[in-house]
Amino acid sequence: MKSNTEENGCDFLICMSNEDDFSKTKPENFHPDLELLKQIYAGWKIIKFDKDFTEIEEHDNLGPHRHNLIFFIARKNS
Repeated sequence: MKSNTEENGCDFLICMSNEDDFSKTKPENFHPDLELLKQIYAGWKIIKFDKDFTEIEEHDNLGPHRHNLIFFIARKNS
């Protein structure tokens, strides 16, 4: 994704964090923490980042649960 972003272009990520319950049940999936994303985007201007839990939800026969999501925006320097 980074290599396909043009100069001054932005990458916008929403992903489940390492604090999400699914990071324990599906460790093969990508569940970063904010520090890892900052390392991956070193050299880019980090515009904004935040993380928080969703409201409790039920889907896919998983029972009540919530997700911990990271919102991350970074701009590629020229």
